[in-house]
Formats: sequence, structure tokens, C-alpha cells
Amino acid sequence: MALGGGGVFTYLINRNFKKQEFYQKSLELLKNYPPGVNLFGQPMRTGNLELGKHERNYVVDLEARIAIPIHGSKKKGFLHTWSTRPAIGESWEVNKLDMEIDKRQWTFYINPNASGKYRPTQEGPEESSEPETIDTQEPVQNTTDPHLSYLTSHDIEKLKKL
Repeated sequence: MALGGGGVFTYLINRNFKKQEFYQKSLELLKNYPPGVNLFGQPMRTGNLELGKHERNYVVDLEARIAIPIHGSKKKGFLHTWSTRPAIGESWEVNKLDMEIDKRQWTFYINPNASGKYRPTQEGPEESSEPETIDTQEPVQNTTDPHLSYLTSHDIEKLKKL
């Protein structure tokens, strides 16, 4: 009986997270970022948050940090979000979004109003065995939001090979 109760509790918490404004806004920004949609593949579905990982998933009065599991037709990974609000009861602002695929994590969105507080995340723990090169290609521009521009076409091609 206790196991069933724990499962229901986990389900209810996840359902509550999925209704939150910071969760919905984060998913909307990902859906409006064509390189991200292309990497995950359509359709994209969300999974349940790993509630035991408090460093990745927490909400306090004015700050939220969550890692949303994303399952696409091509890849699966996480959408990491950092959001704040000026006061309880006011709207949430998404400040930073990272994609994590194949244990590599990078930033694709930083809110211009929060750019002094948030920095782009570097590539994940698995380093490439290829020699270091400087990528001089222009970042991919998103037609919906010009701030979604940290992922270059070179980055996309590297990720497609993973």
C-alpha cells in the first residue's frame, strides 16, 4: 500500500510541475527553437522530473530550477531551466535554458534581462578526441526569438553524429 501511495504522490507532484508557468514557458521556448526541435525530433514528449535530484529540481519562493526530461523521435535528454519572479504571485521569467543530449549540455537561451547573472554552460563532461578548433560560423538564428542563438550550425552537425 505504501508503494502505491508513493507512486500517486510522485504523479501528483509531477502533474503540478507541468502546470506551472515556468515549466510551460520553458517548453514553449524550446518548441520555438528549430535547431532544438530538429535535434530531439518530432514529436517531443516530456517525462517525469527526477524529484530526488534536488540540485536539478527545486522551487523556492522566487526561484525555480528544473530539468525536464524530453523524449523525441531522434534523441532523448533534458531541458534545463532557470526561472525567477519578482514576488510571490507575479509572473515567472525564464532566465536561462540549456539542452542536454548524450551527456553534453549547452545553453541556447539567456533572457536579455538576466544576462548579467547567467552565463552560457560549456559543453558537457565528455570531451571530444578531435583537436580543438575555433568555430567561426555564425550562430543559428531563430526567427521567433533572436536571443536563441548560442548553438552554431557546426555544433548541430557535431551533435547529429552522436
